[in-house]
Amino acid sequence: MRPVLIGSLLAGLLALAPSPAGADPRPRPPSPPAVTPAPEPARPEIVPMSAAETAGMLRRLRIYMLRAPNASTAFGSLGAGPQIWFVLPSCRPPQPDDPRDYCPIERLEVTAIHGAVIPGRMVTVLDGEVPRRVQAFATAAGTDLLRVRLVSPDGLTRFEAVLPVSELGDLSAPEGRATPTGFSIDFRQYPAR
Repeated sequence: MRPVLIGSLLAGLLALAPSPAGADPRPRPPSPPAVTPAPEPARPEIVPMSAAETAGMLRRLRIYMLRAPNASTAFGSLGAGPQIWFVLPSCRPPQPDDPRDYCPIERLEVTAIHGAVIPGRMVTVLDGEVPRRVQAFATAAGTDLLRVRLVSPDGLTRFEAVLPVSELGDLSAPEGRATPTGFSIDFRQYPAR
C-alpha cells in the first residue's frame, strides 16, 4: 500500500506544480478548416422582348405602340432621337351597372435602362365623341433599352416590358396624315374597345 500512496502523492504534486509559462497541459482541439468566402450573387439579367412582341401584347390591351415620323413635333418638340407614340384606350364615365374598368390605364411610363428618355406630354384628342389619349416619348442618343410600364388608376402595374431601342424602327408607322401643325392620327385604325 505504501507504493500506491507514494505514487498518488507524486501524481498530485506534479498536478499542482507550476507549469512553464505558456504551456497548456490539455491537448488542443484541431483548428477548423479554412473558410472560403461565398461568391457574389449574380446580378439579375434583363432580357428584353422584341419591339414587335411588346407591340402585340399592348395591342391586346387596346394600346397601340407606333413609330413616329422622323423629327415630328405633333406632340411637342421632343428632340432628334427616335420617337414612340402610344395611343391609349379612352376612359369612360363610371357606370354602376358595368363591372369593367372605366379607365383601365391611367398612364404609361417609359424609362431608359441605359441612356435617357425625353417624355412628352399626354395629349387628349377628340375623335368624334370619344376622347383618345396619346403619349409621345423620344429616346436620347446612346440609349440601349427602354422599360415600358402601364399603370392603372389605383397605382398598380398592369404591364411591364423591356425592349431594345434598336428595334423601334420595326414598329408600324401611324395611320393618318401630316398637317401644318403636326400629325393627325386616323383613330378609326386604332379601336378603343
